[in-house]
Amino acid sequence: MRDNTIYFNVGLPFIKKGLQGIASKPFQNRNLLIGKNGSGKTRFLNALREELHANPIPDTTTVILDFPSLHAATAQAAGEAGSELYSILFSGDSADFSEFLNLVAHDNSDFILDLINTQLTMRAANPRKHAKDSLKGINSHIRDLIGYEIIFDSTQENRPRIRKVSSGRELPYNEMLAEFSPGEQFIFYLCFFLYYVDTVKQGKLILLMDEPEIHLHPQVLIKVIKWLYQSPVVEQLWVASHSLFLVPIFHFQEISLFDNNTLRPRDSKMYKQVYNDLVGLEDIGLFEMLKSMDNWAYYQFIADCFCTPRVVGKANEKDEQFQLFMRKAAGEKSDKPLRVLDYGAGKFRLWECLQLGKEAGEKTDRVIYDAYEPYPDPETVNWNKKQYGKSMFSLYTKSLQVPKHAYDAVVLMNVLHEIDIVQWQETFQQIHNALKPDGILIFQEVQTLTLGEQPFGNTGYLILGADEVNALFGQPIPLEPRIKTGDKSNCWAIPSDIVGRIDRAAIKRCLQVLIENSKKTLKEQFAKKLELAHSGKPVSELNFSAREYAFWSQQYINALLASERFDESVSAAEPFAAKQEPPKIIFPGLNHDTILQ
Repeated sequence: MRDNTIYFNVGLPFIKKGLQGIASKPFQNRNLLIGKNGSGKTRFLNALREELHANPIPDTTTVILDFPSLHAATAQAAGEAGSELYSILFSGDSADFSEFLNLVAHDNSDFILDLINTQLTMRAANPRKHAKDSLKGINSHIRDLIGYEIIFDSTQENRPRIRKVSSGRELPYNEMLAEFSPGEQFIFYLCFFLYYVDTVKQGKLILLMDEPEIHLHPQVLIKVIKWLYQSPVVEQLWVASHSLFLVPIFHFQEISLFDNNTLRPRDSKMYKQVYNDLVGLEDIGLFEMLKSMDNWAYYQFIADCFCTPRVVGKANEKDEQFQLFMRKAAGEKSDKPLRVLDYGAGKFRLWECLQLGKEAGEKTDRVIYDAYEPYPDPETVNWNKKQYGKSMFSLYTKSLQVPKHAYDAVVLMNVLHEIDIVQWQETFQQIHNALKPDGILIFQEVQTLTLGEQPFGNTGYLILGADEVNALFGQPIPLEPRIKTGDKSNCWAIPSDIVGRIDRAAIKRCLQVLIENSKKTLKEQFAKKLELAHSGKPVSELNFSAREYAFWSQQYINALLASERFDESVSAAEPFAAKQEPPKIIFPGLNHDTILQ
């Protein structure tokens, strides 16, 4: 969380609009403004815009993001000269969203072509590659937020087309854009705008948004605000809203409650009034659950534990786990090809990272990639084939298909904690069988989960740390050094012969250490929680994480139940000795999309 605190003097714009309680009240770089209609939220945004116009912050541009500007731009574009707007944007100092929309609406697909092929490549040594990277950066946001991507048709003068990712349906740019809802159009252009500001203007923005929920579905609204909240281009974010769904995104210090043109103090009564103003909550049980951000974070994580796991699909060649893999792979037979099996490949993130690394000039050619994924997602497979070619890699969906003793390295990335405890021995035996005698298992796990989950099986998640790994393999296993301070993943390289020694005794030993360490950490967290409660100080993510406390609570319970299940089970290999993969258990519980992220 950013810790910059912003204070306003009682300037003329605030006085003229009749706002009170502004002076000496702390704001943050991210702010959510809550209040009933007529409470003063919009007046505050207007006063803030005037204040920033009169006293601008160096190297920043203040921008109002609203839907009326989208419609006004479309109507105005017919009477504007595209070249004049072009000059304003690319030659002047302006980065105004409405001017940007004017230019987009006037030049339409020509603008998109020019933006990607020319303006975003002016400073690049390799313009063609930079244009491709620019489109990839923009597409990553468009795909995530509204489920579309831009492609270029090389057979028709490189004209842009838009494709719906889920169905593969594609149309010429103008035709698909005409089918977009106002909310989709707004987000589509916003992705270009922020990328343009970051890449062309190389500046920072102060964004003001008034009731963005009007044209956005709650799921999309949450994604957009989270994206803006985390964007390095956004220096300050001010959002006035009536949406209950946005409250969990912001910290306590970032929420401002307006009532009768007055900014209310942040105290123990604020949350009750926030929820009462939003949805009319009085003395009902839901308020008790939501009365603090820390309670919300705790309950949210526990609710996540009723959901099946989310598969990480976003690829990035700077991903810390990929970088750990590459560093380790570079040290193994560096003068020869390295044949790698991605065990439990999910959405083939490692494969895509390898392709992105190759495009970025990294030496990934020596890695020969294969994947074992018993439950592949057809949509992901088809997308990768379209993106990288039909013969992209060998995909095995049954363990018996995997070649014996063929791989220099098997990668187990964020997979073991989702595998049922009674399958562990069989899993490690399969990995040992796939490895060459001098091969290694590259075993990676996050240190803690940020989202709870219920794996496809009959045990909860089990995240191993250094002590548990040493107990499992029966000897100290060196922990690979972090790529940079603050990395959130652990990585070990285990020789094939050690992997092959895993038996029931080793798994039981590992579980016992996991139980003891989870209990110890949970007791430490609980003591800290009590200390904070008795001190009367506000609890925040800076001194106590309710989500982390929830993680350790669930981990301790999971470890206890896994130990009992393991003791009751027969040999871990026995249930699945038949020549078939274990069934994928999909629980009919909550869906992640129904929970506020």
